[in-house]
Amino acid sequence: MSLSIYQIIIDKMLSYHNKTIYDIKEDPDFYYKNKLTSEQYFEWYEWSLNLLYQNFPNRKQEDIKKEFDFFDITRGLLYIYERPVTVWTEEDEKEFNEIKQKRIGKDNTLKEL
Repeated sequence: MSLSIYQIIIDKMLSYHNKTIYDIKEDPDFYYKNKLTSEQYFEWYEWSLNLLYQNFPNRKQEDIKKEFDFFDITRGLLYIYERPVTVWTEEDEKEFNEIKQKRIGKDNTLKEL
């Protein structure tokens, strides 16, 4: 039995959890319980697009990307967005307070800039 290209893509995504499409059939909550890291997600995303571009060379890359984005929304695992940690400095606090003073009137109403 041969796999469709989208089954191969799903298997690649599931490989980050050491699973295949056949393994998760027994676990209906798999998609709710498992996520990818940002790094895993973007690696999988690029790998998938490259596979599709290679297998459909006569289609516009823009169309392939739109179709894959829809597939990702409906079949892809969620990923954890790892936001860089920023440190709030005294200078940030001062700038914030200056902006706040300009934007909020004495009666605590928001002013247009």
